[in-house]
Amino acid sequence: MKVTELHANHVWKASPGCRILVLDGGAVRCDIPDSWVISPRDSHVLLWESRPTHSRSALGISWHRVPAESFEIPLPMILAHGAATETRQIQERGSIQRVIRPPLEIVWLQFRVLDSTDNREMCVRMCVGRAATTQAVLLFEFAPEDELRLFNAWQTVLNTLVLGEYISDPATGVRYEQRG
Repeated sequence: MKVTELHANHVWKASPGCRILVLDGGAVRCDIPDSWVISPRDSHVLLWESRPTHSRSALGISWHRVPAESFEIPLPMILAHGAATETRQIQERGSIQRVIRPPLEIVWLQFRVLDSTDNREMCVRMCVGRAATTQAVLLFEFAPEDELRLFNAWQTVLNTLVLGEYISDPATGVRYEQRG
């Protein structure tokens, strides 16, 4: 994965206190807090509130193209299947939340797990979104005492999330085409 610096004349507009994250030429786009650290991997990106060794929270984003037939599978079912793969002991599970901003559909839920590595409780927000033929998974983990402090960051990511708007030149934000 490649991180692209924006040109001085870019057309992107970020929320106050945020910058814009564009992944894979527009497969995923959202606003993230200015101070977050981006750590690209081969098939996903990790975002840290501060340096990874000092951060108690992390947001992972992965994405892929899906065939149109996969839209027959309801997103809540995909989310429930993903949550079922959690290997840590689940202490509490919230209800599935749904956001629809056509063509984007998002479902997410929060649960608390007992993290045996650090011997502490952690909050996990698992989110699946799809639009056009792009599907993304967001996994946000944070300490329970940070939930209120991170609320606005999570809301901003969800409110600005765009999937499947591929852009010829992400450095400028100019849209020449839209592919699934």
